[in-house]
Amino acid sequence: MFEFLYRPEATVELEKLYGQPHTDNCAACGQFFENFKLTDTERQAVELTHRSLWQVWSPISPYLQACRGVKRWGSMADRIFHQTSYDHSLTLPVVAAYIFIGTANMFHYDAAWGVLKALIHDIGEGLMGDVLKPVKDHPLLKKLYKAVEEELTERVLLKIPVIGEELRQVSLEEMSQRGKLFTTVEYVDYILYAYEDWQAGSPHQATISSVFRNWLPELESAATNSPAIASLLRERADQMQKLMTEYPPETDTHSARVEITPHYLELMLHAATHLFADHAKQQGGVVPEDIKKQLAALNKTFGGS
Repeated sequence: MFEFLYRPEATVELEKLYGQPHTDNCAACGQFFENFKLTDTERQAVELTHRSLWQVWSPISPYLQACRGVKRWGSMADRIFHQTSYDHSLTLPVVAAYIFIGTANMFHYDAAWGVLKALIHDIGEGLMGDVLKPVKDHPLLKKLYKAVEEELTERVLLKIPVIGEELRQVSLEEMSQRGKLFTTVEYVDYILYAYEDWQAGSPHQATISSVFRNWLPELESAATNSPAIASLLRERADQMQKLMTEYPPETDTHSARVEITPHYLELMLHAATHLFADHAKQQGGVVPEDIKKQLAALNKTFGGS
């Protein structure tokens, strides 16, 4: 299921779909179903996505355009299916629709929320770019990165006419049951994207094996309350296990390529300080006090000024 989402033409067709009204027995959905030969399960997810997004697509779309220039998974240069943050923003809502529909204690309005969250979740990356996950998760940078990302995302969302504040609230909701489920949706996408690239002949088999190894435990735990996740895992379980056996942890060179040395951290810190200050100045604002404090603490760690 959902193999079609990672084909290059998927973004183009989803862009067309979101730009058309959703109606009863929707002709636009029907054409999309036919173009990609979708199963009933895939059709249900696409239809819910279209129904949830078409009215907000027009005001949000212009603010997503900057994400076209942001490459995902930049360390896998030779992957088969190249995606930008823009592609990801259009395809993830379909994954979200499927997971929310098929998870216990989630209702239609929760699914509509999850679809909207998926559309806007990376909108700030158009300003700040994407960063390799080992960098995002580094103890010295994680809190700072998240604070900067939230600040830039908020600035983008509040520019969107009429619905900007509503979108900001959607973006900030993380600790509710559905907020936590959305995090799981992103894990599902990591697995699906890596799996489809591997099936298409990606040379990054050791790295893809590490993706499976990192995120499968999270999904196996979530699958106890989500038949949707359980079904996706069952479809791929044997092949994923085979790849992880062939490429155990010591074969993964991905971490070595993005090893974060103290010197690299220092360079990143200085770059983040200047870039964020410049952006704040251009926007007529100032660097928020909490971010100033984090920058100052990190500068002190490195002996900087």
